[in-house]
Amino acid sequence: MCNCMNKVNQQLEKDGVNTRITIPFTFNFATGKLTTPRAVIETEKADPTKREKKKSFFATYCPVCGVKYDQPTAPENAEEVKS
Repeated sequence: MCNCMNKVNQQLEKDGVNTRITIPFTFNFATGKLTTPRAVIETEKADPTKREKKKSFFATYCPVCGVKYDQPTAPENAEEVKS
């Protein structure tokens, strides 16, 4: 997994910008484990008079570098180390 979001947040802090990218933790109830932190794409209502809730989406790829989340760090053809 890349470290782009942390790097962007560090750069924003360094530049004196009073903002940061939120990286939420998510829980997978099926496996009982935390999932890989992903960028969240927030939306706003196009028509605020409608009673529908606004939608949010979890990114599949890092919006900064384009690396797919949950991609293994080792190449797919690398041998696994057995203990």
